[in-house]
Amino acid sequence: MDTFKSIYLNLASMRIYLEVTFAAVACYFLVRQRWDEEGKKAVWVPVVISFIGQLGFGFPKDADDWFMAFTMSVVQAGLAVGIYSFVDKYGLADRAGKLVQKKMEAQDANSTTPPVPKP
Repeated sequence: MDTFKSIYLNLASMRIYLEVTFAAVACYFLVRQRWDEEGKKAVWVPVVISFIGQLGFGFPKDADDWFMAFTMSVVQAGLAVGIYSFVDKYGLADRAGKLVQKKMEAQDANSTTPPVPKP
């Protein structure tokens, strides 16, 4: 547990926040899957999310802080896009989706309530 805390604190000292990175990955995933499959405009979503996260964790006080917040938001966005590319390349999202689907079907099979008919 100390190892994870050490990694987290080292990343936070460089202004890379894991919460913001994973939020950017999730938003990028949703935008890519739902609206922009080519990714031409979707790549700006992690940049905006990361910049908002940078402002949320430490609002800049001077020009150097603004530059650091913008720079690290671009780095976090690149990290988020890289994580998405890795997950997409190796089909990890599809595997996770199939696992969730199996668990939902098993839960529905064990359920005692009858399904609600659709009108």
